[in-house]
Amino acid sequence: MKRIEELWSRIQEARSLRKDAAEAARALLASARRTLIGNAPREDWIPLSRIVSKIESGKSPRRESRPANSGEWGVLKVGAVSFGAFNERENKALPPGHPFDSRYEVRAGDFLMSRANTTELVGACAIVGPTHSQLLLSDKVFRFHLRHDTHTASEWVEHVLKSPALREQIQRGATGTSPTIKNISKEKVLDLLLPARSLSEQRWIIAELDALQKEVEALRRLQIHTSAELDALFLAILDRGLKGEL
Repeated sequence: MKRIEELWSRIQEARSLRKDAAEAARALLASARRTLIGNAPREDWIPLSRIVSKIESGKSPRRESRPANSGEWGVLKVGAVSFGAFNERENKALPPGHPFDSRYEVRAGDFLMSRANTTELVGACAIVGPTHSQLLLSDKVFRFHLRHDTHTASEWVEHVLKSPALREQIQRGATGTSPTIKNISKEKVLDLLLPARSLSEQRWIIAELDALQKEVEALRRLQIHTSAELDALFLAILDRGLKGEL
């Protein structure tokens, strides 16, 4: 038993080190966004309404408790954008034959933001990548329509809205009586202040932050993979210990 406890302690230490590395990488990304985007609004920052012409939200009709299968329509949950990347699996299926408005169908390239969530996750955003059709906006997810005459890259808006300076504004603007769930209105979102940058500056900053974000994502995936391997290793050790093979 003592041998098993020692091995378990080492496994936990390895897990903790991997977690610390992933958290340090996320902190580095936040620091890079702070440096490249700005620490706090300045006099020359502009409201989001100068970049976004319209914000729309969908509807949340009666839904099944399960995700939509192929060929079925589904309604997005806030989890589809909560963690910085679009996750099409975060949806609930519409009951067969239930009416819906196809104008709210989500397509690749759409810019989405959560309207309601915890304080830490309200206002989380993501750009929709390749996705299967028949997914609809819910009333808790915003879709931005960027103005075409401002020469603004959607990836730039995404990085800015994920930066510490904008997260502080979003959390300050979120309201709600619930201690856990907060909401942010379209008006508050359009009033958010962003730095004005030329398209060439935007593209340079996007490239820098995208490269760093890829490293963070790689570490996150490695952490998940390592955690699963460590769990399997401990179960194997425990099995051998119970059989008296240690």
